[in-house]
Amino acid sequence: MIKHDEILWEPKLKDYPHFDAPVNQQEAKKLATASEEVQKHKFFPFLSYKILSRKFATKKPKERVINYCARKDAYIYSYYRSILLDRYNLLLESYRLNDCIIAYRKIVQGNTESGKCNIHFAKDAFDEVVRRKECIAITLDITSFFESLNHSFIKQKWCEVLGVDELPQDHYRVYRQVTNYKVVDRDECYIRLGLMTIEVKDGKPKKKYIFSRKEQPKQLCSVEEFREKIAGDKGKYQSIIKNNPHVNKGELRGIPQGSPISDVIANMYLLDFDHNLKLLADKKDWYYRRYSDDILLLVPLDTNLEEVLRDIRIFLDKEGGYLSLKDNKSTFTKFYQTDDIIKCEILDEKGNTKNTDRGLEYLGFSFDGRKRTLKSQPIARYYKKTRQGIRSDIRRTYNGLTDLKKVQATIYHKYSTPNQKWKRNGNPHINFKTYGVRATKIMSDKSIKKQLNKHKKFIRRTLTEEIKKLN
Repeated sequence: MIKHDEILWEPKLKDYPHFDAPVNQQEAKKLATASEEVQKHKFFPFLSYKILSRKFATKKPKERVINYCARKDAYIYSYYRSILLDRYNLLLESYRLNDCIIAYRKIVQGNTESGKCNIHFAKDAFDEVVRRKECIAITLDITSFFESLNHSFIKQKWCEVLGVDELPQDHYRVYRQVTNYKVVDRDECYIRLGLMTIEVKDGKPKKKYIFSRKEQPKQLCSVEEFREKIAGDKGKYQSIIKNNPHVNKGELRGIPQGSPISDVIANMYLLDFDHNLKLLADKKDWYYRRYSDDILLLVPLDTNLEEVLRDIRIFLDKEGGYLSLKDNKSTFTKFYQTDDIIKCEILDEKGNTKNTDRGLEYLGFSFDGRKRTLKSQPIARYYKKTRQGIRSDIRRTYNGLTDLKKVQATIYHKYSTPNQKWKRNGNPHINFKTYGVRATKIMSDKSIKKQLNKHKKFIRRTLTEEIKKLN
């Protein structure tokens, strides 16, 4: 029996635009913690939009779908996440997996109450390489992880984590909604509700919002409007609500990446996989870590890499039938010691040397046995984002929307050293520069700081170039 009064949880209020009206803290908590209310709660579809990112070596941009749910739905998902996470953490301790599963959980630093972040996890892995001196680092990626989670297997793991044979009705309601989820494309929704139009400029479509971000209504439409214009109930409009695409194809798999509960579902889904791999790792003196769908193993030099891959594929095959490794993302980095210096080289899965130009790349960082640095891709993204931001801000000054000196100060605040007086909700501004400073401190390696040494020069040069273009 799940006792709701034993769960320590407070809702974090959401203020983004969605289909439902905002509620206060007390109303949010009352809804989410009352199992009877949850059982009869009508969930809205997720709003969905796409982010395109392009890597240097590829011409085709990578598409990432972001889903976010209505406010009341988010409070319910968040509360049931806290129930599952508490029990999941207990299982991890019993399986001696507490240090191995590092994503979506708070893992404290030593005797402090502060939680670790990806910088700490990368440092732990690099420190282990240094401790071992000679090893092979294997990084693996699970293909389309959230989209490949088998619904019946999710239900099985949900019951296992709760310690029950059948899901309680309120939990079953949440399970059904997150697996048989529905989505509405955000742009299509905004157009249908008259909140956005598409204009063609220079032969390219451009979005034009009717309201500014601050003026955008928090509740996008009334319930009646939702039924008529979004769900198409009265026949005047065609429904723009779409089902889980895999369910439409007859495959009962996939959960939305972006719901508050999806992360803990993904973690508990791999409970048996993690347990089996940890047992194998302990037996063979391997170091095992999993960050969501990213797997890291440190194995002895004489390890047969093809056998490692075979074992992991066997373990994955047992987890619902849809999981597989993304072969083109698998890497094998050999670390070895020469004259008290740790060096590295890249291997293929047969153990043959491919090149010696790169080191181990893990959680946004690179390590070649000596230097710990940021990966080149996030640095390139930072400079690209900075250039785009400066261009946009400078154009605003020439359109008479703001003052040039104020814009310049804002640019340095956003992309360089933040102004400590400019705080949001009492918290100092965090950007890529401050992230680099923090990483330098945690990693105890000034190589990271050196990577960003020229960022102010870049900002000054870009400012000059953009101002010249408009004069």
